[in-house]
Amino acid sequence: MTPDERTALNSITVEYLGKKLDDCTMPQILDAVELQKIDVHLLRAYTEWLKPLADIYDSELASALTQLENLANRGTA
Repeated sequence: MTPDERTALNSITVEYLGKKLDDCTMPQILDAVELQKIDVHLLRAYTEWLKPLADIYDSELASALTQLENLANRGTA
């Protein structure tokens, strides 16, 4: 295992198990890696779910800013 791989695995075990890599058994390490994979999949799914909502928000925000700009321009005209 390279030092970078060891560092990455240590980060995973600390995040998901609260234990350093050296304090984990092989089944615990494998469980932590599996949890990390599941977490990544959930995050991707959540991000995909949020994209349409973000597009709606962006559109509504742009519309509101245009309305504010129009109101401000009327006040200075």
